This record gives sequence, C-alpha cells and structure tokens, in this order.
Amino acid sequence: MKKNSFVFYRSFAEALAEMSEADALELLRAIIGYGLDMAEPTVKRKYVRMAWMLIKPQLDANWQRYENGCKGGEYGNRGGAPKGNRNAAKAKQPQNNPKTTPNDNDNDNDNVNVDKKKDAKALSHTHDHINVHDKAIAEADANLIDWMRQNCPDLLQAKNFKHYVTGEELERLKRTHTADKIVSIIMDIANRPDKYKRYANLYSTIINWLRIESKKK
Repeated sequence: MKKNSFVFYRSFAEALAEMSEADALELLRAIIGYGLDMAEPTVKRKYVRMAWMLIKPQLDANWQRYENGCKGGEYGNRGGAPKGNRNAAKAKQPQNNPKTTPNDNDNDNDNVNVDKKKDAKALSHTHDHINVHDKAIAEADANLIDWMRQNCPDLLQAKNFKHYVTGEELERLKRTHTADKIVSIIMDIANRPDKYKRYANLYSTIINWLRIESKKK
C-alpha cells in the first residue's frame, strides 16, 4: 500500500535536529520510506534504532487510521454499511462524512490530543536517552572524537556520558600534559568499563585520573 503524503510531527523534526548528520539522514529516510510506502527500513546505527523504536508506533497508528478510512469510504460508495452490519438498515449517511472518507492526511491532524500526548512522550524519551549523548559528541573536539571511534568506541558509546572534551578543554590539557599522556589516560579509562556508570564528564574524569596518577609518583 502506498500514500501520497503522511503526517510529519514536530517531535520527529526536533529529534532529528539533535542528532549527528549521519544519524539524522538514516532516521529521516526510514521515516519517509515507512510513512509513504510502509517500507520496513534497515536501521544500522545504534541511536537511530532507539529513535526508530519510538517513532514507528506513531506511523503504524497513522497507517491503521488510513486503512480504516479507506474501508469506510468503500462502504460509503456502496450506499451504506457492509452487508450484515447492524447499521445497514439505518438511513444512509452523507458520503462526504469525514469519518468515513479516506484522505492522504490520515484524519490525524495535530489538534488530536491523543497524538500530542504520544508525541510529547516519545520526544521526552528520545531526549533522555539519545539527544543528550549526541549533543555531547557534537560539542566535543572533532579530532578527538574521530580518534576515539577508532581506538575506544565503547567509551564513546557509553550512554551515561553527557560531556566529553571540547577543543578548548583539550588545549588546556595540552598545556600541562603531553599528547601521549592524555591518550594514555583516555585508554586507561576506556579499559575500565566497570567504572563507566560512575562518570558523566570525560574531561573531569581525565583530570581526576591524572591527579591520582601524579600522587602515586
């Protein structure tokens, strides 16, 4: 089944705006493909999968309303309810009744309170578990993030980290420590996944570990 249009909610746009460009593109393609053609996407990126799990139920609900509208329109064109329906004996209703006439807007305008509540809940969930982490990566030093993707991806994917290391903070570290020392400390932290839950700020964690190491000497 295909449609010529579908409802794109504000919560979708806000979630996309908080993602990295690659993640946003993958999620957008998934939404469009499923919204127009009900094409099941192959979502590869971890955080995109999480967002898609929240968005898909809304698109499914829209598809269900659309299909119900098509059925209602079919009955209306035949002159009433389907044969055997208890409403078949009742007087015919005007066929332009919006409750039974299909349209590409799915009869699910943004003024439907139930939809707004679902959108607000989905957006809140997305912000809590996806957008804070993506924002932290976006604000971090790009070269350091690229290095982490190649050398310690698990640390980069730790959900509890809400801040990594900005370019300014990295320059501050370089004023008192060599690049090799900074890299060594980051790798030490990455090799202790059992401690990930204790940290939310990588920059502060690096400073603390450097301080502890200096005291041992």
